[in-house]
Amino acid sequence: MNIKFFPSLFLILLAFSVFVGVFQQSANAWEAKVKYFVACKNVDESKRPPIPIDVSTVFSTNDEKIHLFIHLEDVEGPIKITIKLFKPDGTLFDEADSGWYKEKYNWVTFYPWVKISEIQNLIGEWRAEAYLNGKLASTLKFMLSPASEIKIIGRSMSLVEGEPFYIGDILTIKYTLRNEGATTAKNIVFKFEDITPSKGLIVIEASPPKDLSPGESGEWIIKIKAETPGEYTAVLRLYESDSKITEGNWQITVSLPELQIIEKKISPSEEEPFYVGDVATLIYTIKNNGEGKVKGVKVYVELPDGLKLVSASPAKDLMPKEEGEWIIKIKAEKPGDYKGKIILSVMDAKIAEGELTVKALSKPASSFIGILTIAIIALIIIAVIAVIFMKKKKAASSKALEPSTPQINKRFCVKCGAEIPIDAKYCLKCGATQ
Repeated sequence: MNIKFFPSLFLILLAFSVFVGVFQQSANAWEAKVKYFVACKNVDESKRPPIPIDVSTVFSTNDEKIHLFIHLEDVEGPIKITIKLFKPDGTLFDEADSGWYKEKYNWVTFYPWVKISEIQNLIGEWRAEAYLNGKLASTLKFMLSPASEIKIIGRSMSLVEGEPFYIGDILTIKYTLRNEGATTAKNIVFKFEDITPSKGLIVIEASPPKDLSPGESGEWIIKIKAETPGEYTAVLRLYESDSKITEGNWQITVSLPELQIIEKKISPSEEEPFYVGDVATLIYTIKNNGEGKVKGVKVYVELPDGLKLVSASPAKDLMPKEEGEWIIKIKAEKPGDYKGKIILSVMDAKIAEGELTVKALSKPASSFIGILTIAIIALIIIAVIAVIFMKKKKAASSKALEPSTPQINKRFCVKCGAEIPIDAKYCLKCGATQ
């Protein structure tokens, strides 16, 4: 195999292929399909077939190199790939070929590269052409732009050095940049990348790409939320038009806050019955035993159907060594045995969870009977009073209808006419029988 290097740039030419069988053909019988022909900043050679990384049509003098990557499929040799690179003025810069592929292959990749440091003075639009056995198969163009002079003039973070970064916390990173060059810097953006482990630390907000004119300053913000405790590494990169300007390595430790439940009160108590319609009150007293402020501490419940949340204390912050109280009230809507969850969270991230068991009873029948009995007695008393009143009223009415009889208060002797006692049988004066 004859491989020609770009003599002035010492391009490293790599080609990988998968051999699927031996098939002899004449020099004129060959076939291949171009899947893609692109310019990229890097290649992932761990994959089979290798794949281009950071494909772009714009490169900066800050970039390291440019790969000219061609991927062929259904290849039947003999076949040779030649890539020619042309300068912005249209003249040939250099070329490279892969050598001969004489068999049958599922795929073939070929990706010579050029160091940008060798062409940084040749600003403008470049062209690359891919040939198969001397026949033009594909063409691409890319722009090489001068790097703008972006300077970081300010940086701040929401956490001071040494302050713990707790689960649920949000780290806000703010950068101020100024363009000290003579050309406009386009699509300036910060990216928090290569987070390891990949889960547990997430970017929830980032300023979009924006341009900076010469002498102009701008501000970029990135917000990172901790969801899982652990040790993390990441790379913060600054890009201009997809070209990396600079980068920095980060190490982040996410901790669990030192929260302690120092008291728990439940009313009614576990020994007391809890009836439908009753309201139970749960009171938790929590202390921050750590050295840092814990934000958004909250105690809440997850309830099944049949139980209803009446009220709950909102989230609050706890300073170091500070205690706080959270009150939750729940109501039983129907009888039954229920299991819910009681959860302690920080900034909406769960840090502890327990089971909440509730037995709701129907109202006792004796209470209902007692109430009903009192009601019946009251009705009987009212009825008796009404009957007595009616009888008295009727008696009074009967007497009012009877004829009146004259009352006799005096009596006189039938013989002598003298006054005698009413019940006398003889006259006391003359002795006559009455």
